[in-house]
Amino acid sequence: MPVPEVLFVGEEDGREFIVQAKAPGRPLSTLLPRLTEAERSQLWPQIGAALAAIHSVTAGGFWRRLSDGRWDFPNWVSVMDSAVRNRGAEIPLLMQAGFGEQDGDEMMRLLARYRDEFDCSQPVLCHSDYTAEHIFVTDDLRVSAVVDFGDFCGDHPVRDLATVAGEEIDLASVLRGYGADWVSEELFMDRLQLHRLTLDMGYLAHLMRDRPGHPAIPLHVRGLRSTLAWVLDHGW
Repeated sequence: MPVPEVLFVGEEDGREFIVQAKAPGRPLSTLLPRLTEAERSQLWPQIGAALAAIHSVTAGGFWRRLSDGRWDFPNWVSVMDSAVRNRGAEIPLLMQAGFGEQDGDEMMRLLARYRDEFDCSQPVLCHSDYTAEHIFVTDDLRVSAVVDFGDFCGDHPVRDLATVAGEEIDLASVLRGYGADWVSEELFMDRLQLHRLTLDMGYLAHLMRDRPGHPAIPLHVRGLRSTLAWVLDHGW
Protein backbone atom coordinates (compact mmCIF):
# COMPACT_ATOMS: atom_id res chain seq x y z
CA MET A 1 0.00 0.00 0.00
CA PRO A 2 1.24 3.55 -0.62
CA VAL A 3 2.44 4.64 2.82
CA PRO A 4 5.63 6.49 3.86
CA GLU A 5 8.49 4.45 5.28
CA VAL A 6 8.53 4.55 9.09
CA LEU A 7 12.02 5.54 10.25
CA PHE A 8 11.58 5.76 14.00
CA VAL A 9 8.93 5.48 16.71
CA GLY A 10 9.58 6.81 20.19
CA GLU A 11 8.29 8.56 23.28
CA GLU A 12 9.38 11.78 24.97
CA ASP A 13 7.87 13.23 28.15
CA GLY A 14 4.90 10.89 27.86
CA ARG A 15 4.14 11.80 24.24
CA GLU A 16 4.52 9.28 21.47
CA PHE A 17 5.99 10.41 18.16
CA ILE A 18 6.90 8.95 14.81
CA VAL A 19 9.42 9.93 12.15
CA GLN A 20 8.56 9.03 8.57
CA ALA A 21 10.11 9.52 5.16
CA LYS A 22 8.74 12.56 3.36
CA ALA A 23 5.75 11.62 1.23
CA PRO A 24 6.10 12.65 -2.43
CA GLY A 25 3.49 15.00 -3.83
CA ARG A 26 1.00 17.23 -2.06
CA PRO A 27 -2.23 16.67 -0.12
CA LEU A 28 -5.19 16.13 -2.42
CA SER A 29 -7.10 18.75 -0.44
CA THR A 30 -4.78 21.45 -1.77
CA LEU A 31 -5.09 20.24 -5.38
CA LEU A 32 -8.82 19.57 -5.69
CA PRO A 33 -9.96 23.18 -6.22
CA ARG A 34 -7.94 23.51 -9.42
CA LEU A 35 -8.32 20.02 -10.89
CA THR A 36 -10.55 19.51 -13.91
CA GLU A 37 -13.22 16.82 -13.95
CA ALA A 38 -11.03 14.75 -16.28
CA GLU A 39 -8.09 15.03 -13.89
CA ARG A 40 -10.26 14.12 -10.91
CA SER A 41 -11.56 11.07 -12.76
CA GLN A 42 -7.97 9.80 -12.98
CA LEU A 43 -7.61 9.96 -9.20
CA TRP A 44 -10.84 8.45 -7.88
CA PRO A 45 -10.11 4.79 -8.85
CA GLN A 46 -6.57 5.12 -7.45
CA ILE A 47 -8.01 6.33 -4.15
CA GLY A 48 -10.26 3.27 -4.09
CA ALA A 49 -7.38 0.90 -4.91
CA ALA A 50 -5.21 2.41 -2.14
CA LEU A 51 -8.03 1.94 0.37
CA ALA A 52 -8.56 -1.66 -0.75
CA ALA A 53 -4.86 -2.31 -0.07
CA ILE A 54 -5.22 -0.91 3.46
CA HIS A 55 -8.29 -3.07 4.03
CA SER A 56 -6.40 -6.19 2.91
CA VAL A 57 -4.83 -6.19 6.41
CA THR A 58 -7.12 -8.16 8.70
CA ALA A 59 -7.63 -7.20 12.35
CA GLY A 60 -8.13 -9.50 15.31
CA GLY A 61 -10.97 -7.44 16.72
CA PHE A 62 -12.65 -4.05 16.79
CA TRP A 63 -11.52 -0.56 17.77
CA ARG A 64 -8.04 -0.29 19.34
CA ARG A 65 -5.33 -2.92 19.47
CA LEU A 66 -4.00 -3.30 23.01
CA SER A 67 -0.33 -3.72 23.94
CA ASP A 68 -0.81 -7.45 24.61
CA GLY A 69 -2.24 -8.03 21.11
CA ARG A 70 -5.90 -8.16 22.14
CA TRP A 71 -8.47 -5.68 20.82
CA ASP A 72 -11.01 -3.58 22.70
CA PHE A 73 -13.98 -5.53 21.34
CA PRO A 74 -14.01 -9.13 20.09
CA ASN A 75 -17.03 -8.95 17.78
CA TRP A 76 -19.56 -6.76 15.99
CA VAL A 77 -22.27 -6.89 18.66
CA SER A 78 -19.93 -5.86 21.46
CA VAL A 79 -18.50 -2.86 19.58
CA MET A 80 -21.97 -1.76 18.48
CA ASP A 81 -23.32 -2.15 22.02
CA SER A 82 -20.62 0.29 23.07
CA ALA A 83 -21.53 2.65 20.21
CA VAL A 84 -25.20 2.58 21.21
CA ARG A 85 -24.32 3.39 24.83
CA ASN A 86 -21.91 6.18 23.94
CA ARG A 87 -24.11 7.82 21.31
CA GLY A 88 -27.08 7.56 23.64
CA ALA A 89 -25.18 9.41 26.36
CA GLU A 90 -24.36 12.14 23.82
CA ILE A 91 -27.93 12.85 22.72
CA PRO A 92 -28.18 15.91 25.05
CA LEU A 93 -25.16 17.40 23.22
CA LEU A 94 -26.90 16.88 19.88
CA MET A 95 -30.01 18.57 21.25
CA GLN A 96 -27.85 21.56 22.17
CA ALA A 97 -26.88 21.67 18.49
CA GLY A 98 -30.54 21.97 17.48
CA PHE A 99 -31.82 18.40 17.19
CA GLY A 100 -35.13 17.55 18.81
CA GLU A 101 -36.14 14.75 21.14
CA GLN A 102 -37.79 12.89 18.25
CA ASP A 103 -34.56 13.14 16.23
CA GLY A 104 -32.67 11.60 19.14
CA ASP A 105 -35.19 8.75 19.45
CA GLU A 106 -34.95 8.04 15.73
CA MET A 107 -31.16 7.99 15.76
CA MET A 108 -31.04 5.58 18.69
CA ARG A 109 -33.61 3.33 17.03
CA LEU A 110 -31.51 3.27 13.87
CA LEU A 111 -28.30 2.44 15.73
CA ALA A 112 -30.00 -0.51 17.40
CA ARG A 113 -31.28 -1.77 14.04
CA TYR A 114 -27.83 -1.37 12.53
CA ARG A 115 -26.37 -3.49 15.33
CA ASP A 116 -29.04 -6.16 15.08
CA GLU A 117 -29.53 -6.46 11.31
CA PHE A 118 -25.93 -6.33 10.10
CA ASP A 119 -22.77 -8.19 11.07
CA CYS A 120 -19.02 -8.26 10.50
CA SER A 121 -17.22 -11.57 10.92
CA GLN A 122 -13.81 -10.21 9.87
CA PRO A 123 -12.79 -6.67 10.83
CA VAL A 124 -9.95 -5.06 8.89
CA LEU A 125 -7.44 -2.28 9.36
CA CYS A 126 -9.28 1.01 8.91
CA HIS A 127 -7.55 4.37 8.50
CA SER A 128 -10.51 6.12 10.19
CA ASP A 129 -9.67 9.53 8.70
CA TYR A 130 -9.45 8.73 4.99
CA THR A 131 -9.91 12.28 3.75
CA ALA A 132 -8.39 14.40 1.00
CA GLU A 133 -5.87 16.02 3.34
CA HIS A 134 -4.33 12.63 4.12
CA ILE A 135 -4.05 11.41 0.51
CA PHE A 136 -0.93 12.65 -1.28
CA VAL A 137 -0.86 13.08 -5.05
CA THR A 138 2.07 13.79 -7.39
CA ASP A 139 2.10 16.35 -10.20
CA ASP A 140 1.42 13.59 -12.73
CA LEU A 141 -1.77 12.68 -10.81
CA ARG A 142 -0.56 9.54 -9.09
CA VAL A 143 -1.68 8.67 -5.57
CA SER A 144 1.71 8.43 -3.89
CA ALA A 145 0.95 8.07 -0.17
CA VAL A 146 -1.69 7.82 2.52
CA VAL A 147 -0.56 9.47 5.76
CA ASP A 148 -1.66 9.95 9.38
CA PHE A 149 -2.79 6.57 10.69
CA GLY A 150 -3.07 8.01 14.20
CA ASP A 151 -6.77 7.10 14.43
CA PHE A 152 -6.45 3.61 12.94
CA CYS A 153 -8.76 0.92 14.26
CA GLY A 154 -10.21 -2.47 13.50
CA ASP A 155 -13.68 -2.24 12.00
CA HIS A 156 -15.86 -3.13 9.04
CA PRO A 157 -14.32 -1.60 5.89
CA VAL A 158 -17.47 0.46 5.33
CA ARG A 159 -16.15 2.78 8.05
CA ASP A 160 -13.59 4.33 5.67
CA LEU A 161 -15.99 4.33 2.72
CA ALA A 162 -18.51 6.22 4.85
CA THR A 163 -15.83 8.86 5.41
CA VAL A 164 -15.11 9.04 1.68
CA ALA A 165 -18.82 9.56 1.02
CA GLY A 166 -18.69 12.75 3.07
CA GLU A 167 -15.84 14.19 1.03
CA GLU A 168 -15.69 16.07 -2.27
CA ILE A 169 -14.93 12.75 -3.96
CA ASP A 170 -16.93 10.72 -6.48
CA LEU A 171 -17.83 7.63 -4.46
CA ALA A 172 -18.97 5.55 -7.46
CA SER A 173 -15.58 5.98 -9.15
CA VAL A 174 -13.77 5.20 -5.90
CA LEU A 175 -15.76 1.98 -5.60
CA ARG A 176 -14.73 0.92 -9.11
CA GLY A 177 -11.11 1.21 -8.04
CA TYR A 178 -11.87 -0.48 -4.72
CA GLY A 179 -13.04 -3.52 -6.63
CA ALA A 180 -14.68 -5.62 -3.87
CA ASP A 181 -17.82 -7.63 -4.60
CA TRP A 182 -19.53 -6.67 -1.36
CA VAL A 183 -19.86 -3.02 -2.39
CA SER A 184 -22.31 -4.16 -5.08
CA GLU A 185 -24.62 -5.89 -2.62
CA GLU A 186 -28.21 -4.67 -2.36
CA LEU A 187 -27.88 -3.13 1.10
CA PHE A 188 -24.42 -1.61 0.65
CA MET A 189 -25.59 2.02 0.58
CA ASP A 190 -27.91 1.39 3.52
CA ARG A 191 -25.01 0.03 5.54
CA LEU A 192 -22.76 2.90 4.48
CA GLN A 193 -25.30 5.54 5.54
CA LEU A 194 -26.10 3.79 8.83
CA HIS A 195 -22.41 3.61 9.66
CA ARG A 196 -22.02 7.23 8.66
CA LEU A 197 -24.84 8.07 11.06
CA THR A 198 -22.83 6.66 13.98
CA LEU A 199 -19.77 8.65 12.87
CA ASP A 200 -21.67 11.90 12.28
CA MET A 201 -23.29 11.68 15.71
CA GLY A 202 -19.94 11.10 17.40
CA TYR A 203 -18.11 13.88 15.53
CA LEU A 204 -20.77 16.48 16.32
CA ALA A 205 -21.01 15.45 19.97
CA HIS A 206 -17.21 15.68 20.27
CA LEU A 207 -17.21 19.26 19.00
CA MET A 208 -20.16 20.30 21.15
CA ARG A 209 -18.51 18.86 24.27
CA ASP A 210 -14.83 19.68 23.73
CA ARG A 211 -14.83 22.58 21.25
CA PRO A 212 -18.09 24.55 21.65
CA GLY A 213 -18.34 27.39 19.17
CA HIS A 214 -16.06 25.66 16.67
CA PRO A 215 -16.76 27.01 13.15
CA ALA A 216 -17.17 23.47 11.80
CA ILE A 217 -20.19 22.74 14.00
CA PRO A 218 -22.81 24.04 11.50
CA LEU A 219 -21.22 21.86 8.78
CA HIS A 220 -21.48 18.78 11.00
CA VAL A 221 -25.06 19.65 11.90
CA ARG A 222 -25.97 19.77 8.20
CA GLY A 223 -24.10 16.52 7.59
CA LEU A 224 -25.91 14.69 10.36
CA ARG A 225 -29.29 16.01 9.26
CA SER A 226 -28.56 14.90 5.68
CA THR A 227 -27.50 11.41 6.76
CA LEU A 228 -30.51 10.99 9.05
CA ALA A 229 -32.86 12.14 6.28
CA TRP A 230 -31.32 9.70 3.78
CA VAL A 231 -31.73 6.74 6.11
CA LEU A 232 -35.32 7.60 7.02
CA ASP A 233 -36.25 8.30 3.39
CA HIS A 234 -35.02 4.81 2.47
CA GLY A 235 -37.40 3.06 4.81
CA TRP A 236 -35.34 2.59 7.92
